[in-house]
Amino acid sequence: MYKLITIFFTLSISFLAHSQKLELRFGKVTEEELEMTECDFYPEAESMILGESGDIGLKYYDNTGWAYSITITRRIKIFDYQDKDIANIKINIYDPKDGSSRERVSSIRAATYNLVNGKIEKTKLSNKEEHETRISDYRKEISFAMPDVNEGSVIEYQYTLESDFYYNLYTWHFQNSIPTLRSEIRYTLPEFFNYSANQVGNIYPTERSEETYSESFTYTYETLPGQGGRVEKGRGTLKSISKRVIMVAKNVPPVIDEPFQNNKKNIPSRLEFQLISTKMPGSSTRMVAESYEDFNKTMLKSSGVGVVVNKGFFFRNMVEELEGWHLEKAKAIYEIMQENFVYNNVISSYSTKAGKQAFNDKEGSSSDINLTLVAALREAGIDANPILLSTRGHGIPHPVYPNFDEFNYVIASAKIDEKLYLLDATTDLPFGNLPTRCLNDKGWMVNEPVGEWVDLKANASYNVTLLSSTSIAEGMIQTKHDVKYENYAFFSEFDDFEEDEESYYTDIQNSFPDSEVLENSVETGDSDLKVHVQVEKDLDNESVIYIQPIAYEAVKSNPFKREERLAPIDFPYTVSRKLMANFEVPEGYSVELPEPTIVKLPEGTAKFTYTARQQGDQIMVMSIFELNKNVFTSTEYPMLKQFYDLVAKKHGEMIVLKKI
Repeated sequence: MYKLITIFFTLSISFLAHSQKLELRFGKVTEEELEMTECDFYPEAESMILGESGDIGLKYYDNTGWAYSITITRRIKIFDYQDKDIANIKINIYDPKDGSSRERVSSIRAATYNLVNGKIEKTKLSNKEEHETRISDYRKEISFAMPDVNEGSVIEYQYTLESDFYYNLYTWHFQNSIPTLRSEIRYTLPEFFNYSANQVGNIYPTERSEETYSESFTYTYETLPGQGGRVEKGRGTLKSISKRVIMVAKNVPPVIDEPFQNNKKNIPSRLEFQLISTKMPGSSTRMVAESYEDFNKTMLKSSGVGVVVNKGFFFRNMVEELEGWHLEKAKAIYEIMQENFVYNNVISSYSTKAGKQAFNDKEGSSSDINLTLVAALREAGIDANPILLSTRGHGIPHPVYPNFDEFNYVIASAKIDEKLYLLDATTDLPFGNLPTRCLNDKGWMVNEPVGEWVDLKANASYNVTLLSSTSIAEGMIQTKHDVKYENYAFFSEFDDFEEDEESYYTDIQNSFPDSEVLENSVETGDSDLKVHVQVEKDLDNESVIYIQPIAYEAVKSNPFKREERLAPIDFPYTVSRKLMANFEVPEGYSVELPEPTIVKLPEGTAKFTYTARQQGDQIMVMSIFELNKNVFTSTEYPMLKQFYDLVAKKHGEMIVLKKI
């Protein structure tokens, strides 16, 4: 009988001598690369990646077990000296102060190449130019600045990263912040490991090849004590029909900033790995990838999530003073939390001090405050649960394989009379509304028995209503605008107004550059904000008068400029803009009105209606802009762009009055 085998693997010669060599060879910079003056497929680039490669393999150590390593080589051309910051290399690794599992960087090589008088000059990076900085209790940064960088330089560096976290292999990015001429990833997987390898984000064509071949692994073993207490030690051999995959992407443009682009980390074309199961020789298959059902069980037992929300006894005396049914009690508790806490602007999804300690401290992180809110709601007999989420820009959690690190925030939920309310007491928002930072796809509700996904944008809308009236007399055009902002439009406007009233009024005045502002006032309520503006301007020509009926709060330009887009368009909320204008036609003028327009996108995802009609001496114009969908795909981009083009063009059309 054998003990749990202690294995030390030695890779066979056939494994090391790959049938195909990496195309990018460190140190083989050419004169042609140094003479390049621009990127052929992305001429505006200030720098580009000439080539990058990664080679992933698994390892085993007697003391620590399985690990993986990746050797990364990258060669970059700098066209513009202003972009020399690209030569400041930073490698962020997980290296906790406490704990044995970590990541390590070794074998750093780097050099800068310049063409001087027709000859290639090479400047190597010295060890003293490498720096290691601890940036938190959990992470370190390895950094170095490439030496002798000039316009036209080629820089090249190589390092090996080794990680104990082999459940998720290194995510390889085919797409970067600068254009990439060639990106190559190779990974070798022994037959004992079943990984999913998925290309996600922007999809670019890749050349893919795969080969199988025999590998030999040697290991040491030790038997359990046999007859007479004898223990045998020895070495054995394991054979594996391993899989080696090579993927290459070419001429990949950079990830660029675009309007309504959320979760930029989810956008680049990349290859992600997840260990699904293992099957070691002589053993049965063992599932590794955790399901959300398993994740939910873990969170329920977690001291910083599921356990702490059951410690609401600190709130018992206050509960006894609350009146009304569950909804009234929930609103009262929410307001107490808002008034009691000062939010310290720390975003987190885990708290061990939520409850009595946090409440007494009167200050805390998002998790301290919102988990305390859940505990207080439960103490009042309300069905309340925490919801873990990822804030806008932080990324979207994997829909199948959970990873706690992908969640960076927690909110509270309360289910009352079959309606689910989402709550964040770090803000001054009314009950049932989340700050915009939380409006990011779905969150995971930690609940008995299995938990569930919750749509974070379900009730998020941005509503603007405008009424304007225009009069023409004595060589002047005078217009009154009354605007009402509701829901997220109200939250946004109220925050701007509260932050700096003077600037808010100035911005309103700047919206009418050709007019004199006669009145400018703001009314704030519990659920809306109203703006009243009266403007006046001289008529340049009374023979022909041009009036833009929809001028304030209109869609004046198309935010989408590019012909194509690869990233999804992510609006935090649905949008409704109802703009109505009317005025009286002066006596002695004929009228030319814009044509009515109705534009609809498929399945009612967006709609624009514009009408202008005359009844006697009264002209009435109405514009209704509706955006009824939060996320549009890249394939829907052309029609969305065209939709905004039509709206902006229509809002720019004039009513023409001609003197008879």
